[in-house]
Amino acid sequence: MSRRVLVGLFLFLALFSQAEARARRPVLVVVANYLSLGDLLSAGPNVQALIGESGIGLVNTGLRRDAGLEARYLALGSAARISGAKGMAVCLDAGEMVDGRVAGDVYAGQTGRKAPPGSAVCLGFSRLLRANEEPGFKARTVGLLGDAFHRAGRTTAAIGNSDTWDEKSRNGALIAVDSKGLVDSGAISGVAGSSPDAPGGVSDDADAMVSLASRFLADHGLVVVELGDLSRIESCREGLSEDAYAFHRMVALRKLNGFMMLIRPAIERHQAALVICSPCRMQTDETSASNLAPIVVRTPGGRRGILRSATTRTDGLISNIDVAPTILRAGGLPVPAYSVGLPAETVAARNPAKRLERMEAVAVRNHRLQVPVLALVAGVGILSASISEIVFRTGKLRRMRKVLGAGLLAGLSAPAAMLLTDGADVAVGGYVLRLLLTAVAVLAMSYGAARIASKWIGRPVHILAALYAITSVLILADVLTGARLLRWSITSCAPIVGIRYYGLGNEYMGILVGMALVGPMLVWRSGRARWHTAALVGWFALVAWGIGYPSLGANVGGLVAAVATFGTALALLSGRKLRLLHAIGLAAIALTAVASFAGIDAARQGIAGSHLGRCVSFARIYGWEYIGSLLAGKVMMHLGILRLPQAYLPLIFSLPFFVLYSKRVRTETARRGDDMLYRAAMPAALVGMVVALLVNDSGIVPAALIFSMFAASAVCLRLEEAEA
Repeated sequence: MSRRVLVGLFLFLALFSQAEARARRPVLVVVANYLSLGDLLSAGPNVQALIGESGIGLVNTGLRRDAGLEARYLALGSAARISGAKGMAVCLDAGEMVDGRVAGDVYAGQTGRKAPPGSAVCLGFSRLLRANEEPGFKARTVGLLGDAFHRAGRTTAAIGNSDTWDEKSRNGALIAVDSKGLVDSGAISGVAGSSPDAPGGVSDDADAMVSLASRFLADHGLVVVELGDLSRIESCREGLSEDAYAFHRMVALRKLNGFMMLIRPAIERHQAALVICSPCRMQTDETSASNLAPIVVRTPGGRRGILRSATTRTDGLISNIDVAPTILRAGGLPVPAYSVGLPAETVAARNPAKRLERMEAVAVRNHRLQVPVLALVAGVGILSASISEIVFRTGKLRRMRKVLGAGLLAGLSAPAAMLLTDGADVAVGGYVLRLLLTAVAVLAMSYGAARIASKWIGRPVHILAALYAITSVLILADVLTGARLLRWSITSCAPIVGIRYYGLGNEYMGILVGMALVGPMLVWRSGRARWHTAALVGWFALVAWGIGYPSLGANVGGLVAAVATFGTALALLSGRKLRLLHAIGLAAIALTAVASFAGIDAARQGIAGSHLGRCVSFARIYGWEYIGSLLAGKVMMHLGILRLPQAYLPLIFSLPFFVLYSKRVRTETARRGDDMLYRAAMPAALVGMVVALLVNDSGIVPAALIFSMFAASAVCLRLEEAEA
């Protein structure tokens, strides 16, 4: 009996050790910088075969192009955005010579720690850590990946570089470095040989890199291989003809395909996970708007399909801060609680490559069209309003009033039209045509809805009221169903973001607040005898909830602006004068709503929730000084935006118009003192504009849009009155 027990115990321990070995598998990370999705899909049959067995997605690199490659590599290994890294650190083999000294000795002098033989060191790492300290608390995420493997008792290794004949570029090791600036095993130098006909005079030695990677996979938990040929080509691009540039890139992609073929037996033998990624995508004139780089994640027995993470909540798109948690998950290690990023998972999808190509194509097209389309819409509105002011003052050009009114209506129909058109995978010309046709359809629908509403309530309903109702309901419905239209919006596809992750952006937030405020006032333009206050309160509450709730709009500044705007309107409609007590009460309501939503999100989702819940979760981890650091960062970002010419110049040039317009509005208010539009909507829009300007990151955008909804409505009504 005892022998059977011992045999059973032995078998159990053997099975348990095998299961643990399978769970904690080695991870091979292959980094090929300046790689686009198209490059990856056309690299060769071996890469395509791996893609067919893996999860594939796009990484939003999330940094400005001038941030430097060091910051991009560090972000991949730190699960956090890096604010400063350019020129601060360089990775070397510990035994390598630098300025006549051994790199390990230089590292010891800088840190007071001895570099183990055969390791790789990051010189200047202490300076890099200080540059990335947040106000109020020290950064704890730089070196997250290396620390996590070391805590699990596993070692790390780095292979390869992007050196040219006259400059060292060793960024791959920054992914595997720990918080002490160390990588356990380094083969950074000696894996690239002189090649006179290659850009930079240096080329990767694929055979040597495969040999080292195969050996390191046997006894290391994390192996990072930097294939440097694509980076060398990009650094020498100005000196290459277009034909030479295309040829050398083709050769580099074939080398990537060959590397995958040669390393595959070692991956299979050691049951290793494989991650192929690019910290920065290739930049061309056609696709320079895109910051979306490809990523492939393959695990033994893993699913095939498309990647997604709780950070983005978008199939096919993850953030650069999600790469380190994804590597940890692939290696069978827990993700630290203080990780800002979240691990990506693979979900089943048909034709994932086609979906990713469409995503990138729409992001690039929308970015190219963003300025001209939005400038056209704003220009039509401003020009119509300015000419209208001339018409009102001179009494001339009466025949233009219908044209001016039509121009304003066209501009006001643009938000709904763009929302319905932005996701269409069509070229620039087709997009513009579809946008115009959709705008006409929205106006026709608004006209029909106004006619039906007029018969239903027994009094005329202006087409603007119907247009605002349709647009508001469309935005709200999309927010309630996962923002499937908003994430493709031309107003949200910024060059840093690529595709909007989730929730309601400041652009459509300002439109929604302005339209939700003015729309009801246009239905009952005068008198309040039959107005159902409960319905108005319910409508305002629904809009504010949709804007701010974490799993819906998740727009904190928008929630505060909505409470201020709608609360002001309700107070004025009740016949009260605005006092300091009202402002205090509305501020208390807004803060209570934000705190409640944040608490709910943190309790339900933790760091996997929206930025509201994550803020609370990280405050518990880092300490509540994290909140102060976050607010300080938001204020500095807001001030930085306000310093941009595109932010302050429109504000300066619009001041004379607002002065002239406010004088006209005071006259109208005195003449029609019982008009809800002037008595309630105008002051509420002004309050919302000021609050949005103060509390939103890019507050100038929603502030202008909130007040523009009222101003355009007032101009349209005055044009009709002048015509009558």
